[in-house]
Amino acid sequence: MTSTNADFLGALPLVAELEAIVAGHGSLEDPSVYVTPERASAQLDRLRTAYRLSDTLVLGHIHKPLAYGDRRGALLVGRSGSVKLHEGERHLLNPGSVGQSRESRVVARFLVLDLEDRWAHFREVAYDHRACNRALRRRGLPRRTYHRNPKGLRARAGRLRGRLRRAVGH
Repeated sequence: MTSTNADFLGALPLVAELEAIVAGHGSLEDPSVYVTPERASAQLDRLRTAYRLSDTLVLGHIHKPLAYGDRRGALLVGRSGSVKLHEGERHLLNPGSVGQSRESRVVARFLVLDLEDRWAHFREVAYDHRACNRALRRRGLPRRTYHRNPKGLRARAGRLRGRLRRAVGH
């Protein structure tokens, strides 16, 4: 990345407002914060006070789909599906991850937001993660940017636990 590109990106706001929608990466205050269902209510309280005309908050960072309403609580967690966005209720929506999936199935997740009929459609599509990883490697990106297979990570963790047990004699 050139310094001009880095400067441009660094000057962008951390939160964007688009009519009744506010969008950010992590939380409204910090792009590195993971907003889980347990933290969603606090984010919607913050939306109410800082962005009074907005009723929909779209965030990312946790890599898992999430829909949460300030009246109804968790509406969708970790899966595809559709959620009706009720009038008078504030909603936090996280589409999940297009890459770097945190699940065993290799899918790219996305959200189709229908503001006219007030629906959030959480969708997923399979993709060729091996071809994607090869393309990232060719472009010189570090391995941590590639799709990680949680099954593979769990298997490696299990092997390490076994080695540790043998090493300490248990």
